Amino acid sequence: MGRRAARARPATTWAVDEEAIDIAASLDAIAKVMRRSAWDEARKLPVALTPPQLLAMQTLVEAARPGLGSGDPAGEGLSLSELSTRIGLAHST
Repeated sequence: MGRRAARARPATTWAVDEEAIDIAASLDAIAKVMRRSAWDEARKLPVALTPPQLLAMQTLVEAARPGLGSGDPAGEGLSLSELSTRIGLAHST
């Protein structure tokens, strides 16, 4: 029985690994659709946005979505300082 249990464990681990890979692929596909949606909305604007503006918009949208680790349980949005930090902007002097 000990030998049988040893064989079952790698198969179970393999199944879990495959399921994790499938879940990660699904999450990547969802993220791609969400990004595409933000880009599609930006293209509808009367004035074209620059890539940094699109990044800021995407960051704000992602932070506003509940349950995505926005770090803002009250739903108040990001401060300008937090937005700058998340998208890697330096302070202007």
